[in-house]
Amino acid sequence: MEKSYLQAMKGIWRALLGIGLVHGQVTWAQLIPDVQWTRPGSTLAVTTDGNIVTTDFVSIAPPSPTSPGQGGDRFTKYSPQGDIIWQKGPFKGGFYLGGRINGYDYETIAKVLLTAPTTDGGLAIMGKTSLRSANVITKIFADGSVRRWEDSDLIGYSGEGIFEDMVGTPDGGFLLVFTNPQYQVPTTKVVVIKYDAGGSRSWTKEVAYPTSGTTEPSLTKAEAVINAPDGGYLIVGYYNTTGNLISEANPSLIGNTGWAAKLDTDGNVVWQKLLTDVPVNTNSNGPLPNSVSQILPVTDVTLAADGIGYALVGFGLPLSSASVSEPTTAILELGLTGSIRRARLLNTPPTESFITIINRDGGLFYAVGNTNRQNGADPHVVTVLAAQVAPNNPVALSVNDRRTFDGPTDGSLQGISKAGDGGIVFVSSNNQITKLKKSDPSYSTGLTLTPPTYNCQTGSITFNTVGGDNTTITYSAPGITRSALTDNFGVVEQGLRNDPKVITITATQSGATSSYNFDLKAACSSAPSPGPPVLNGPVPDQSVAVGQSINFPIGSYFSDPTTNVPGYSSNWSFWASGLPNGLSLSGQQAPNVPNIFIVGNSSASGVYTVTVTARTAAFPNNPVSATFRITVSPTNLPTGDALTLLAPSYDCASGAFTFRTSGGDGSLIEFQAIGITAWTSNPNQFVDKESRTVDDVQPFTLMARQSGKMVTYTWNLKAACGRARVATKESGSGLQVRVLGNPVVGQAAELEIMGVTGQKVQLTLIDGQGRSIYQHIISQSGAMERVTMPLGRSSGLLVVQINTAQERKAVKLLRP
Repeated sequence: MEKSYLQAMKGIWRALLGIGLVHGQVTWAQLIPDVQWTRPGSTLAVTTDGNIVTTDFVSIAPPSPTSPGQGGDRFTKYSPQGDIIWQKGPFKGGFYLGGRINGYDYETIAKVLLTAPTTDGGLAIMGKTSLRSANVITKIFADGSVRRWEDSDLIGYSGEGIFEDMVGTPDGGFLLVFTNPQYQVPTTKVVVIKYDAGGSRSWTKEVAYPTSGTTEPSLTKAEAVINAPDGGYLIVGYYNTTGNLISEANPSLIGNTGWAAKLDTDGNVVWQKLLTDVPVNTNSNGPLPNSVSQILPVTDVTLAADGIGYALVGFGLPLSSASVSEPTTAILELGLTGSIRRARLLNTPPTESFITIINRDGGLFYAVGNTNRQNGADPHVVTVLAAQVAPNNPVALSVNDRRTFDGPTDGSLQGISKAGDGGIVFVSSNNQITKLKKSDPSYSTGLTLTPPTYNCQTGSITFNTVGGDNTTITYSAPGITRSALTDNFGVVEQGLRNDPKVITITATQSGATSSYNFDLKAACSSAPSPGPPVLNGPVPDQSVAVGQSINFPIGSYFSDPTTNVPGYSSNWSFWASGLPNGLSLSGQQAPNVPNIFIVGNSSASGVYTVTVTARTAAFPNNPVSATFRITVSPTNLPTGDALTLLAPSYDCASGAFTFRTSGGDGSLIEFQAIGITAWTSNPNQFVDKESRTVDDVQPFTLMARQSGKMVTYTWNLKAACGRARVATKESGSGLQVRVLGNPVVGQAAELEIMGVTGQKVQLTLIDGQGRSIYQHIISQSGAMERVTMPLGRSSGLLVVQINTAQERKAVKLLRP
């Protein structure tokens, strides 16, 4: 994870730096770039625009005979070049006795503990107030404004040194994770709080290992959290059976086992495990150097380089440590279901470590930062080759560079990330942000399209880019069939393959567009060129019943451009994660198409997110993956009546809400409604507070999906609770939506938006399976806005959700 904070109260790990847990001096090859600039700062966050936000304390009222003075943390946003973009704060942190204390108009956020970039371009903040030391949650929006703060004391949780990490969530909100030692009766638990984009709490959960059945003391300690690639969140930390935190009084790392827990989008535990069964890297001569015997506390996490797992850093024990007294820094990778793929010791100073991913010399590398205590306290960075070759492959996790940054003052490294230009940036405890020069000369700050990967035999094509700011990219190209505008892969239509031409591929990111003219005829007129395997379009979701056989040709979705190229091997390797119990991969390589199937009889019902990865012998460092869902219904019942949504059950006083259905095929049903819940299989939810109290709440569009089919129901909360309008709204005022032509003929739908002049409007297109396939935002609406919504290949019943800050509507589209 790109950790985005320095927490003054989180001094446990720093206390361990000086108690003999450091090896001797090592001379590093200084190939990691030099320092580009330094600035004052005690926190670190890289926002979605690639810029860097930090905080430093400033005084806003000096001491006087009637006032002890006041100050707080100010926020500064820097460009990757070190230029100031804006400065904000200190911010209000809540009124104290109505501002009646002499010399104090209000409290400030005196100390920022955690920050997290949000996906809408903003920054979530958790801190302490100046007078009462109360816990405050607030948010800076993308335009620099602060439109909401909440002094909640975090719903009664208090104490020092418990706040661990915070991460922005896909809906523009954020997730706060902390450990509460007050739970030690006998179990210390992790507390997880989800906030929406406006700062209101969506839910609160508690997580502990084991989840039940224990009467002995134990402690589950969180250290970091990230968004999971398959949805939900991953939390990492450590677990022990003593119930005690690691501290100066209890400094030993031994007896504390690495721990990870996967939560779904509602905070429910999907799986959790202790990181004990680490596979030993071996060859014909036995265990390889730097193999790991045991994972101790995990301190940080990021996504794996291949995007279908996780990379963790923390402490590990070598195989030769018979006395288990010599921990050192370790890195390991987990699959999406928690299986350990590979691990190795880094032989860096065994201090608290942080991790991010960088692009260097055309490849992906993990950048691991921690602290070298050989000469005081200095930030230390090591880069590790992150190319994913195969499960448990020790060769790919190889150390690339190491460097210690010995500055004029001591400071331990407290967080590391990647700036928008691709350069490493880290924060130190001596109140300093350090930005390194770009490590890859080929890295471009702007998005650039490069030659696509194209298979002349199958027509499959993959768009390739370099640079950019890590936000969503949309593509367009005539004559190429794709499922969504954000897909970078597709198939060239047969007519264009029969009569090849030059086609213009465009990629758009953050309002900037890059183009590439691709000559189809020239690409296929010479001898076939070798290339890595490609994925031939998205893999459809599958449905099966318990005990029912499945024989799914997953191999048909992969192809090998090296086929029939002299001198290249087409031998395939396949592996899968997330398969239900009883299912496995089977088959052999066949000409042109790998003859690989998912076969077996599943023994457990549920919805499984499956990832199948393939590589060829000719290109072992370029695997390709496909992720899809397999729904296993409880029994192979005949299909009954069609699924129908009924009027929900609703408590007008509490907001408790229950989706109700009839019919269906007996398999899993998922529900969604804007203002109530994202997609979930739990029908019991709550309507948000704003919708329960606003006088002119609009009807909700309830949605349910089962076996790839979606149904909707329009529900009027006001009618359900008998709430009358405060005043009669003028006819024609408020949000109005008109579809120009329905059913829709052609490739796009035309909509007119009226009645919301000056407001921000968001439109989301949802297909028949409940997936969001296109989104359009009007930052400031005019009197009448016309919006064109591309429909791609979607057909049947589609739904457009239109939301403003005060209103929401849903319109149905029919595309034959």
